[in-house]
This record gives sequence, structure tokens and C-alpha cells, in this order.
Amino acid sequence: MAAMDIYAASVTDRESAVDKYMRISAMGGFMPFTEALSESGLHDIFDYETIKYISKTVGEAAGLAYIDIDPDAWYAPYYYETSHISEGRTDALFMPDDNITRGEFVELLGRMYEYYEDEPETDLTITFEDVDKTDDGAKYIAWAEESGIITGYSETEFAPDEPITREQLVTVLCRMDGAAAEDQARLAAFYDSALISDWAAAPFAWAVESGIINGRDDNTIAPQDNTTRAEAVKIAAVSIERILRMRLC
Repeated sequence: MAAMDIYAASVTDRESAVDKYMRISAMGGFMPFTEALSESGLHDIFDYETIKYISKTVGEAAGLAYIDIDPDAWYAPYYYETSHISEGRTDALFMPDDNITRGEFVELLGRMYEYYEDEPETDLTITFEDVDKTDDGAKYIAWAEESGIITGYSETEFAPDEPITREQLVTVLCRMDGAAAEDQARLAAFYDSALISDWAAAPFAWAVESGIINGRDDNTIAPQDNTTRAEAVKIAAVSIERILRMRLC
């Protein structure tokens, strides 16, 4: 994101961008990363407005967007931030308002893990009979199953083409993170918290506490609702920001 900030600056002022690059390069590892950003004249890359500015500027300059991505939409910054790991439904369409499927979300997480952590093992065996072993996302489902991140509807059925609900999604993310919030009292602030399944309460509390998922405008958390592709890339972007913050701050 810092490199993209420099690129964004170069779109309108190349000399300024070069100066910022030379200044942060000269600092090396002599100070905390966030201080180095400030001293170099770069933006705070963990600030939402910065992400929005960088995403829009770089996206427009590089022509990254699918034709149905509105650069002014709320999800656009998150799409740009995750464009290296997310895929459209077709070569031209991302379809942000469509529901993301269970298979697509696991593949998104697998690509995120592959990019920021390590490449998933490729010789794992898929036990789910409804997963096409020749599909590009099959290795990620096998990795997630082996890692204990996902479970199927049964021992033989994963239902990769079914939409993933919000409570299923946060549970998968929580398992991937390896932690859950013990204090679930904060969930009572949402009008529909009673609809959260018992098995998803701790993961939901963790997701809210971590800033990975928020309530909707009507102060509901909609645990049984399906997750749109736009919502999924936002959740992936926030997860990536957490990974980078823990590494750099």
C-alpha cells in the first residue's frame, strides 16, 4: 500500500513521488514503519480515507476495474486492495452484488494465505464428493479442510456452489485466525443478535471486536443473511490490513 501511495503521487507529481521514495528508502529499518511513512511525507496506509484515495487513483490510472465496478462505490477501495487475490465471475464482470459462494470464499481465503503466508499444500486429498477435483479452487478447499478451517454439511458434502451466510463466514475466518473473543456481551447491542447460532456467537464476537465485520445501518448484524461478493472483498481487505498491521507496527 505504501508503494501504491508513491505510485498514486506519481500520477500528478512525479518529482514529489521520487522524493518520497528516496526518503523512505534512506530510512531503512531505523524507525517504526508508521513513523517512516510520516517522515517521508506518505499517508497513513492504515487509514480508511488513505485506502480509498490510493485505490481510486491507482485503479483509474491502471485500468484495474471490471466494467461493473463503480469507482465511487463503498466497496471499490476494498476491491482494489484485494484485486490481486480476487477474481470476477467473467472476464468483464465482477458482479459485486451477487452472493459469494462457499467455494469462492474459501478460494479467496486460500489466495490470501498463499500471497501473505505460504503456498497451501497441493497434494492433499479432497474428501467431499461434490467438489470437482479439476476445478481451480479445489486445492484451496482441500487445504482449508486439512487445516480445520472449514467443515462440510456432511462428511461427503461441502456444497461449494451454495451462498455462504455471514455467520458461516465469520466462523471460517475465526478458525483461520486461531482465536475467538470470550466476551460476547457486545453482540447484545445488535437488534437481531438472538438469531446468531450458538456455534457462531464466539466467532461473531471476535469478528466485531477485530473490526472485520460491522453491523448494518439498521443496527442489525444479519447472521443468517448471505454474503455478497462486495462484502467479501471488504472482509478480506480488513483481514489483510490486520495481518500487515501485526507485522509492521
